Amino acid sequence: MGETHWPGGELRIRDVIIRLDSLRARCPMTTVDPDTLKRDPEVLRDIARRFGGRLALNAEVIRGGEISVGDTVVLDMPASIVHRP
Repeated sequence: MGETHWPGGELRIRDVIIRLDSLRARCPMTTVDPDTLKRDPEVLRDIARRFGGRLALNAEVIRGGEISVGDTVVLDMPASIVHRP
């Protein structure tokens, strides 16, 4: 997944800037089906198996603002990260 290479980047949506900090572990709520509230522990096992347990990003709003569905989202990555071997 491309998102695993995003730490250090920034998302820009209109005037909003969101800094992407680091990968984080998934919480147990990932296992709960929102429609039935049934738990499926296999979800976390699969995340652990396929992604080393880290399938989310810590993020910080640098500049807030209003965004809407359909707005363009741009991922800005520093050159030092883009050109890593």
